Amino acid sequence: MIVHNLDEFPPPIFLVGPARSGTTLTAKILGHHPDVFSPGETHYFEDIWTRRDALGDLESEAELSRAADRLMTIFGRFNFPDTQELVDAVIQKETLVDRVDAAGGGYAGLYRAFTQMLAKSRGKIRICDDTPKHLYYLQAILDLFPKAKVIACVRDPRDFLSSYKNYWRRSTESERIKSLYHPVITSLLWRSSANALFRHARNCCTDRILLVRYEDLVQNPTYEVKRICDFVGLTYSDDMLAVETHNSSFDEPSSPGIFTSSVGRWRTSLDPEEVWWVQTVGQQGMRAFGYQEEPVNLSAIAVFRLFITAPFALGRALHANARKRGPLLGYIARRARPLIGF
Repeated sequence: MIVHNLDEFPPPIFLVGPARSGTTLTAKILGHHPDVFSPGETHYFEDIWTRRDALGDLESEAELSRAADRLMTIFGRFNFPDTQELVDAVIQKETLVDRVDAAGGGYAGLYRAFTQMLAKSRGKIRICDDTPKHLYYLQAILDLFPKAKVIACVRDPRDFLSSYKNYWRRSTESERIKSLYHPVITSLLWRSSANALFRHARNCCTDRILLVRYEDLVQNPTYEVKRICDFVGLTYSDDMLAVETHNSSFDEPSSPGIFTSSVGRWRTSLDPEEVWWVQTVGQQGMRAFGYQEEPVNLSAIAVFRLFITAPFALGRALHANARKRGPLLGYIARRARPLIGF
């Protein structure tokens, strides 16, 4: 397919889900398709969309200029230096602003113009946005991009907890990442994410959202990737499975490909009390997504100790993420709201 104008680009693909649940792997797989560019995490809705009160409705040139200034640095601020270098090299702010109206105007037009210019610079025609926390903006995404497809990734919450706990070992921001983990808070985060995904998958249009379990993806990649391709309207190729690098929290074999060693690792990397907390907090979500609880032998004192330290851990995590989130009250409300009910 040859694209001459930005408004001819196919609709975007959004990858959402709890962090450490396979969105990066899925983005790498889709990024091997000749039509798809996967730039990393845009954080567009958390960083731009949530600031509508300050940025305005983007109808004036001054408002567009302010929003474009922020957008032009977004990959650098969210630790994607390679993509930030690409932005710096191929996008001029004035050109971006000029193309917003042709891309539909407003916040949707700004997003389309920006991502399509990036894709076009790489000879691609479709963007794959791998931002897990966009799951808290699913309704806005579905409304702003009526033809967009959403792939919702989920993972056994115990392996999610295990990966979250150990990710600091591979991160360039190890101290900040360490401060984000606490068994109770992280379990609540999984529950919030799972509830938000389940509600949309259950109540919304099923032709817009596809649920992909991490375990199914790594254990049967050909079948799952074909299913994903059919859903988003891409032609499957075995080359898509040739993943060169991984995003595991642990040391994995250096050979390329998709590995299964991360499935069930929680059995050796989590304490019994951590397992109890995530199984208790995430019980409904686990059952809805087909994960079975297992009995654990634990210390009641250790369980209580985790409970009383949770509020302090929450404050520490919010402080550590202060530069990587939108306004605080909205940030908390979006994550707290799905915790109630299922």
